[in-house]
Amino acid sequence: MIKAIIFDWGGVLGEDNNKVAAKVLSKKYKVNQKKLYERLSGLEESYSKINRNSSYYKTISKEFDISANEIKKELNKVPANEVFDYAQSLDGVRLYLLSNQMKPRTDAIRKDNDLSFFSQIFFRSEEHTSELQSPDH
Repeated sequence: MIKAIIFDWGGVLGEDNNKVAAKVLSKKYKVNQKKLYERLSGLEESYSKINRNSSYYKTISKEFDISANEIKKELNKVPANEVFDYAQSLDGVRLYLLSNQMKPRTDAIRKDNDLSFFSQIFFRSEEHTSELQSPDH
């Protein structure tokens, strides 16, 4: 019997924000969608570790000549999908949300979605450590 399920946000409970933003912004600004997506995703990992979100948006802005505010706006659209609806319907199972979202997205996810059905929520940007350590350390 399944007693617990752990969900991620990006690409599981919600769409891949980087992919959606790259599609919208590349069309509007006539930039290469694949390159923009790769850069959004690649830089996100390093900037989310140090929680320097404004630098992240500025870096992308300079590289692709797109407004930092517009990049932030598009990236922080975090609609839930059908998997989220399914998770809400599960009874008798402990549900956990574990995700490495950047702080602005974490704030938007919490603001726009009822997460009360999760037993616990762990967003990397809200944790005091940027890396999970094994018990040996």
